[in-house]
Amino acid sequence: MRTILPLASFLHRWKNGTWSQRWCNWCYCNKGSAGVAVFSSDFTRARETAEIFANELKKCGVPLYHDEVTLETRLRERYFGKLNGGPDNRYQDVWDVDCSDADHTEFDAESANSVLGRTT
Repeated sequence: MRTILPLASFLHRWKNGTWSQRWCNWCYCNKGSAGVAVFSSDFTRARETAEIFANELKKCGVPLYHDEVTLETRLRERYFGKLNGGPDNRYQDVWDVDCSDADHTEFDAESANSVLGRTT
C-alpha cells in the first residue's frame, strides 16, 4: 500500500502529535519493508522541508527508501512567467484563466495541464 500526504499538512500534524505515534506503529509493523520514499523538488525550500520530515521519520525508526530524500525536478513549482518575482496577488490572474482554459499560457505561465503532466 502506498500513501501520499501533503508534506506541510503532515508536518503540522506531526508537531501536534497526531501522526507521530501512527508512524512509529507503522515502523513496528513494517520492519521488513524497503522504507518510506520521500520525494521533493530540488528547490531549496522544498528540499529542506523534506529533509526535516525524513529526519523525523528516522528518529522514530522508520526506514527511508534508499536512506535519503529523492530529489525530482518534475516536482518544481509552477512557472508563472512574467508574474514570477512579482506580488503574490497576481497569481490569481493566472488561476482565473485556468478555470476556463487549463491549456492557456497567458503571461507566459506554464499551463495547468503542463503542471499536471509533469507531476503525475
